[in-house]
Amino acid sequence: MKINELNTTSSKDAPSELVGRRIISETNGESLADFLKAFDFDSEPEIYEAVRRLANRLTEEEYMTVKENRKATSVDVLYKRSMRLRINGTLDKFASNVAAECWQRYFLPTIRRELIDSMFCGQPVEAEYRKAAAELAETYSLTAADVEKFRFFVCQTKAGDDFEKSLRRMLYVWGKRKKTGKTTLAEVMVAVLNGERTPGAVPTSSLSREMQIDNYAVPVIATYRCCVLDEAFYRDMKKTYSRFKAMMTATSGTARLPYGQTFTWTGAPNYIATSNDSLQKFIEDYNDRRFLAVEFTVSPKELTESELFDLVYRFCFHAAPPEGKTWREWASDIAATADEIGARGLKVQDWRVFFDDPEWLAVLEAEQPTSDAANNNRLTRLGLLKRVARCFGDNQIKNLDGDEICLAFAEKYGDMPNGRWWSIRHCKRIDGQAVGQDHEQETTDPFNM
Repeated sequence: MKINELNTTSSKDAPSELVGRRIISETNGESLADFLKAFDFDSEPEIYEAVRRLANRLTEEEYMTVKENRKATSVDVLYKRSMRLRINGTLDKFASNVAAECWQRYFLPTIRRELIDSMFCGQPVEAEYRKAAAELAETYSLTAADVEKFRFFVCQTKAGDDFEKSLRRMLYVWGKRKKTGKTTLAEVMVAVLNGERTPGAVPTSSLSREMQIDNYAVPVIATYRCCVLDEAFYRDMKKTYSRFKAMMTATSGTARLPYGQTFTWTGAPNYIATSNDSLQKFIEDYNDRRFLAVEFTVSPKELTESELFDLVYRFCFHAAPPEGKTWREWASDIAATADEIGARGLKVQDWRVFFDDPEWLAVLEAEQPTSDAANNNRLTRLGLLKRVARCFGDNQIKNLDGDEICLAFAEKYGDMPNGRWWSIRHCKRIDGQAVGQDHEQETTDPFNM
């Protein structure tokens, strides 16, 4: 029912239907937001106008202007509250606050949930899923592992609140070549997963909005089940990557709107990110399993808009988790293909190559420990970094990647015994012929020399 369908005719003896219902609602201890939820609204401005109209009726209509009628506590409270808003000139702000909170927290999510429930009511059929999966793979030249990533994301999104948030993944479709269909597929899939029955308007967003870096940012996923992030990441993610990781597993937050009001939103950060660049440019950790990356390398098979929508709909509708497996078990199965190396991991790889360089081996060979117990046979973290710095003709270590160097060194020579130091003599033996040593001389326990 629309609120403007309520009768607004009143008399000295009886309030209008609109005001009468509000009086009953206040008597029952309901807030204005609770009262508004009983009606149908199609937009935020419509709620705004309803709040203004109600406030005016509560102070102007004949029944409310009669003092004897206001003896009831709830009636007098409503009258005085509305009068203060009008006298102080804060009615517009109040109406905006209420409208924003009701629309963002209740009406829009409810409308979206009903669309999604209607879209996916029914039982998935395994045979139909296999058929749709094969068509998707053929159309976009995808591997079985790629299709499984799409399947996981689709099931994660369809599950809504039932999905274990710590296992959430971002679907990351990328490719350096243009016209591979990655963005079109992402948009159609997002439309379907939001309950849209035509490609229509697709919810898109930016990382700044979703992480609420922008002013007055309300994340798109507060009102949609998922959305597209086109070229989502910044070139330099150093300052925001830790916040991004936290955002990926968040299910609520506080949004601040222009009039200063705040409200708590709830949602699920299901994102399909599209990019021309690989994830290695953006991941700041050594590695990260938060992504399901799919590379698009060739132009897709030509489909009409309706054919593509039908294919994606069938894929999404019939996709279901593997029978007998929990979310955690399925996530564990897919982890091997979801492990993406990050910026620090790339540095470790570079330093690992460095430790095979003849210049480094010469530095190591120059060290001549007098005995196993001698201090010059003990290679501490600081000592290691100083030796690496000498390879570059510099004794300053402050600009070196200390952690990455130690990890790369440990990959080649083994971890520090007891976390304290390496033995130079042991390192020489591992390098073997490269430093003039014989592997056959190595003992069973390399640290017991």
